[in-house]
Amino acid sequence: DGDGDGDGDENTFELDPSTEGFSFNWDPEKQGINIEWKDSGYVSWYIRGENEVEVYNRPEGLYLYLESCIDGYIFVNWPNSGRVQNTTLNWHDNYISITDGKGVAFFNQYYNAEEMYSSCMSVYDGTSNVGYFYETDTSATLRVVTKNNNDMWKEPEREVSADEDYSKFDNKAWASANNFDVPPKTVAQIFGKDDFYTYGSIYVDGSEYSLTFETEAWYYQTNYTILFQFGPCHPGLIMVDKPMSMDAHYELDFRKDSSGTVILILRWFGKEVHRVVPLGNDQCREALQICHEDGYSASLSGNLYRLLDDGDDGGDDGGEDDGTFEFDDDQSWTEMWNVKDQSLVLQFNELADKITKNGLNYSSIEMTIAGKQDFVLSMEKNSVVLGMAGCMDPYFTSFNMNHDKNNDTFILSLYQDRFQLRRGEDGRVMYEMKYAEMMSTCMPDYEGLDGYMTSFNARSTYGGVVTLIDRLPVGKYEPEKNAGSKDQKYDESTQWEYGYNYMTVPASQGRSFQTTFNATQSVNTYWGPTDSAGTYIFTGVIQLLHQSSSPNKLNINAWCTAVPYMRTFTVPEDVRRADGQIIFSLDVVDSTMIFRLNAREVYRLSQMDGAQCLERINQYHQAPYMFFQSTAYSQYRQVDRKDEDDGGDDDLDFDVLMVNPDDQEDKSQGIVFIKSHDQDDGADGSAFNEGGSMGVLCNAGAGRNEANAMCRHFGFQYGMFIDPFSFKAVKKNKESLISDIPFVATDVSCPEDATGPTTCEWVDYVDSKVPCVDGQQVAVRCADEPFKVVTRLSVTVNAKGKGKMMCYVGAELYGQEYNAKKNFKAIMMQRSSDGQYAMISEDPKYKKGVFFAKESVKDMDQCFVCLTWVENSSMMQMALHDAKCSYDMAEDQIWKEIMEGSKE
Repeated sequence: DGDGDGDGDENTFELDPSTEGFSFNWDPEKQGINIEWKDSGYVSWYIRGENEVEVYNRPEGLYLYLESCIDGYIFVNWPNSGRVQNTTLNWHDNYISITDGKGVAFFNQYYNAEEMYSSCMSVYDGTSNVGYFYETDTSATLRVVTKNNNDMWKEPEREVSADEDYSKFDNKAWASANNFDVPPKTVAQIFGKDDFYTYGSIYVDGSEYSLTFETEAWYYQTNYTILFQFGPCHPGLIMVDKPMSMDAHYELDFRKDSSGTVILILRWFGKEVHRVVPLGNDQCREALQICHEDGYSASLSGNLYRLLDDGDDGGDDGGEDDGTFEFDDDQSWTEMWNVKDQSLVLQFNELADKITKNGLNYSSIEMTIAGKQDFVLSMEKNSVVLGMAGCMDPYFTSFNMNHDKNNDTFILSLYQDRFQLRRGEDGRVMYEMKYAEMMSTCMPDYEGLDGYMTSFNARSTYGGVVTLIDRLPVGKYEPEKNAGSKDQKYDESTQWEYGYNYMTVPASQGRSFQTTFNATQSVNTYWGPTDSAGTYIFTGVIQLLHQSSSPNKLNINAWCTAVPYMRTFTVPEDVRRADGQIIFSLDVVDSTMIFRLNAREVYRLSQMDGAQCLERINQYHQAPYMFFQSTAYSQYRQVDRKDEDDGGDDDLDFDVLMVNPDDQEDKSQGIVFIKSHDQDDGADGSAFNEGGSMGVLCNAGAGRNEANAMCRHFGFQYGMFIDPFSFKAVKKNKESLISDIPFVATDVSCPEDATGPTTCEWVDYVDSKVPCVDGQQVAVRCADEPFKVVTRLSVTVNAKGKGKMMCYVGAELYGQEYNAKKNFKAIMMQRSSDGQYAMISEDPKYKKGVFFAKESVKDMDQCFVCLTWVENSSMMQMALHDAKCSYDMAEDQIWKEIMEGSKE
């Protein structure tokens, strides 16, 4: 009968470990391959003599291996289903199924779909195939049977444990998994990148067992999969359902099942996706039991881990687990940042003080979002540098800011269509980046970022703090005001010239350099000083890079900045030209270098950025020649700057100046000087040469109108008088820059709407009947708002119902920080849906810039209110927290209720 067993059936073959290989006929269009198992083991055969198929029937379940289709074994069924004693493999036109003895399918795999290797054979082609039995280690009957074409898949019955809630460990710190110990009855959580491969070992009672995880971009029964193997408990790597497509961390949970057998449950976010059951495998049973009862050691190839127990909160600050992490120089860790629900607060300790004292200092934090989006945020003296991989090329963009108010706290938020950066002290959006305006690879899969792991690497010589808070809503973008200079005018009669290859031109001799091109062009241009032989001085070169794919952006290589990145600057919307032309201007004025786009200042470098910058700026003053080189046939010119017409001072015989003796870059406060037009400044050009042409005003009789008028002259709306001795460079009873400068006027009087000295009256000092003394020199502090307050409330509630409330208050008085700790009071309340209030704290503590309180809010509606006010005044502010509130908190209604209650 062909198979030598004498039963007269050419399609039935009795197998045992001694059976030698043989061929058999099989028509996959009409026939399936049935295995009736007599014991545990495996059966393997070849299709067309080249593609091996292995089926394992083990005590813990059924496994399938398809050569050239997958790396590992597919876990097909569970042992308690009673459906694995008789199994039939059926090949269809685009998938394989496995049915039980009743013809009901409990497995489907689409072997020619995207999840399978491209080399995976398409067995079914309507013609006969030859099967070749290879080997087995058990006794079984193999039959070629009529195929069941109605093999609809049905989920097999199995025992599944309840989901575990690990959310209370979200803020627990991670550590290196190179070598770690897991105590008895403790769950270990492992983290790796997307599409990660983890190979390591678990050490149990002197024995070493392999532990392997590998994510795959395959599609298995509508779920993504991973490959998993634990020591002696599997025949090899098996495919396991992975319920979340973008999360690469998992839990190892050794525990007892309902029968008292120790098993290993593999979980994703607490959800069981696979279990390892020992059953008849004694070596597996022993390993599982020891891991559960005695604990184990592990080494997992450079990944990260944390233990999910209550023994330690894991916070880097050593305090309560509240989502706050302190870092030191170059310290890195990995933490969960759920970008859809949370914002990230970065506080760099003493940032302003350190950076302003040494222009070469900067502070930076680097992170990887969703395992693929590199992110860098760096702060230096007069700018912020932001980088996001895949968004721009080069991807570092700069924008102006200053640290004179100790602005060392920033809030990062990711939204579905944009990224926003806020100032921490007032919550104002200082920068935003819309993904649609960037490269197509910028944040391509925002939906996949939900609950994703984000790794941080903070760099600072003085440390800082990272805090996770409830995500702030999208804010209105209010860019930093340009505090540098007004738009510059140039002598437009100067002709443009064309240049391409390396060429030298005479030194600028005080003129500005300009180059122009159209936004549709891609241009790479270099400019800088040369020596007497015409060879460029490398340290002074400026590179301009414009790409037509980003028409309103210009990349500038600012070589002497603290943060060594090429910067990307945006042409401001209100100076973009209808013809698409972009004019880059480089103005070198004394010890300052100003970069302009279409006459608008976008960046500047000065001696405040460090001695290295000053040295290189001086090269532009001293160089005998300049060079120009471009990759395109570009236009350039050296042009004279024209003085700005300020609308009236040209008719006067003096100028009004304001100088901050401590920081001449600061244009918001200083001593007011009067400079005469009809006197020589002195041979050295100094405005302070023994009084020279300079004079000061006396503040006798001056008030609010006069202070406002002075500040409006300098571009602000409001002003206040300050003591000239408040500047460190001006000492009482000691010689200083104002000691020998005479008073020139007193009794200044201005109307309420005065816009400057031209609309005021005064008495010449020579005609005054009352003398002025040192300390009465007019000095002002200017701002666009006299007093500004921002209040923000953040609340976190742990699993036990304990709430932590943090109410931030940021205030400025005429542009200067107003001490919240000394001047503000606060209370925190809870509001129920019926309008009743419960006091949480009447006197919250103030620490590290926030009022905070801790109180049990268990069984309370999580709707909270923070009230802050300036002590002994009616200046009150309110902040709400309603992220988990059961109703909409109407801000106007709540404010009305509080105002009525305060009157009572």
